[in-house]
This record gives sequence, structure tokens and C-alpha cells, in this order.
Amino acid sequence: MIGDAVSRSGVELAGRVLSPGGDYRADWLADGDKQVSPFFLGKGLTVELRHRMVAGCRAGGAAGLFAVSLQSNRIDNSTSVMPLGEFLERGLTDFSDRFLVVSSSFDGAMLSTVQGCVLIAGDSRFMRSAVPEGVDQARAEFARYAKKLKDKLPGLMCIAREFGPRKGAWKRSEDVAEGSGTAEQLNLMRAFVAGSLSAREFATGWLDARRRAMNEGDRVISPLAVALDEVFSALEDYSIDPVLRDPDDLTDEELVERVREITNRMDSV
Repeated sequence: MIGDAVSRSGVELAGRVLSPGGDYRADWLADGDKQVSPFFLGKGLTVELRHRMVAGCRAGGAAGLFAVSLQSNRIDNSTSVMPLGEFLERGLTDFSDRFLVVSSSFDGAMLSTVQGCVLIAGDSRFMRSAVPEGVDQARAEFARYAKKLKDKLPGLMCIAREFGPRKGAWKRSEDVAEGSGTAEQLNLMRAFVAGSLSAREFATGWLDARRRAMNEGDRVISPLAVALDEVFSALEDYSIDPVLRDPDDLTDEELVERVREITNRMDSV
């Protein structure tokens, strides 16, 4: 909580999170199995990046954050907790391009690099909110951006190689790894159209599996991604509770036919 926080020196804060070389400390990353995603910084700390940091802090219950300038002539300055609302509104207007921002609960951080990007790091709860698209998806998008700017900013490619996606992207149903959340989604679709599951069981189980796939960082691309998005759209038109069902919502029979058509088309690719 902000009221319980005391001022700390920049050296103390940086030393708790960063190694002498200026990277995240291995033991800090290992505590809570933290992951790292790079994002392009450009000309400043954008509203999007500030929103990501604030969302991660709030997910972990932190009411504020520490901000440390990494300029050698300012790192000794003491710093107090900055309220999240202030950071979201103002950002780091007094800082240079080199900075470290740390959640007051120390479960997440954002570090600027000399290559022109920031590295957002945190435990699973922090990253689910700060990087809702998933760590691997964010890494893949950064790699594509770095490739476009490789002539102008070659250092971004070094970051992209260091923080590449942990998993490959699955294009077709046969590519999907067994035991994954995505595999569970596919199994539920096939069981549903085979008559082994009720519509209610399918809807509940499939949405749970979708959340699991997102939390585990599964990456899917077209045409498989299109098929899964179509199932999700169908479930948005279906009410699990019959009492709350509107006249234009899908019936159980209509839902199974929709999923059967999607499944058959998916498996024929």
C-alpha cells in the first residue's frame, strides 16, 4: 500500500531488480517464474505502455510503483511510491530514455534498453493483465516489428532473438501439441459434434479451455485461429442458462450444427 511505503534510493531499487550489467537479475526473474516481453519504445513512454504497467500492478494488488532514472548522475536520488493514477496520467516526464519502473509489490517491472525498447517482466498474474495477448504473441509481434526496422534500428533484432516466442504458432489442428489448452478446445469440439457432450457442458468447458490456452501462451494463426474465433463468436450468441436465453440466441441444436460446420471445415484444411 502507498501509505506503508518508504522512500528508497535508486541504487537500492535497481539493485533489487537489476544485475550489475543492467539486465534483470536472474534470481528476481526466477522468483515467481517471471516472464519477459519486449515492446518498442519509440519516442517515449506511450499511453499503451503505461496502461500495461498499471494493469499488471493492479492485478498483483499494488497501489503504486517506483520509478528510477538510470542516468548515472541521478540513480542515487531517493524515490517514493508513485500512485498508479499519476503514472497513467503523467508518465515519466522528468526522466531520460533510460529508466526502471517497478511495482511496489515487486512482482513486475518495466525496463528501458539502449536498443530503443522496454522489457516488461512479471509473474503470471502480473503478465496476464499487462500482456493479455500472451507473452509469446507479444514476442512474435515484436519480432515482426524489429524485422521491419532492422536497417534503422538493428539492435531491436538482438532483443527479438533473445526474447523469441517459447512456442511455435499452430496453423492447423494437426499441429497442436497434445495436452495444451488449444488441444482441449479441439477435443471438446469433436466430442460435442459426436454427441458426447451437452451444449451446456461444451460451452462451459470450451471457454475454460480457451482461458487456459491464453494463460499458457498458446499461439494459433490462420486458418486454425479463424476456426477458433468462429466458435467463440457462436458461444457469444448462445446463453448457457436457458432462463436468460433471448429469442434470437442460438438454440442447443443450432449451436451443435454451427460447431459441426466449423469443425468439418477446420479438419479438411
